[in-house]
Amino acid sequence: MKNSYNWIAKEIASLDPYRDYERIWQLMTCYYFGDFMMNFLYTNQFPYYIMTPHVATAVSRNGTGKLMKQKDKREADTASHFWSWFEYGPSHPITQESIKRVNAAHAGVAKRVGPGLYTHDYDYTYTLCM
Repeated sequence: MKNSYNWIAKEIASLDPYRDYERIWQLMTCYYFGDFMMNFLYTNQFPYYIMTPHVATAVSRNGTGKLMKQKDKREADTASHFWSWFEYGPSHPITQESIKRVNAAHAGVAKRVGPGLYTHDYDYTYTLCM
C-alpha cells in the first residue's frame, strides 16, 4: 500500500499543465481525495462561501432554504455535481449539462429570493478562488 499512489504522481509529472490540466485535475481529485476528503473539504469550506450577508440570505432563505431544511440532500446534490465535474473535466458534455442544471437551479432561487442577491462579482470570485 505504501506506493499505491506512485503511478498518479508519475502520470502527473509526465503531463503538460497547460495542455493536460483536465487530466491533472481528474487525477488529483478522483484518486488523491476520495469521498471522505471531499466531504471534509466541502463541510469546512462551505461556511466561507456563505459568509457575506447577501449570500447567507440567499442560501438560508429565512430558514426555508434547502441547506436549512434538507441538509443531506443539499450536500449530496452538490457533491454529485462536483464529482462529475472532476471526473469528466470542464469540456465534457456531461459537465456542461451539469453546469446548465446548476445555473438553472440558482436562477430559480434568485427569482424567488429577491433581486440583487446574485449580482455581486465578489461572491463568485471568492468562491472560485476558495
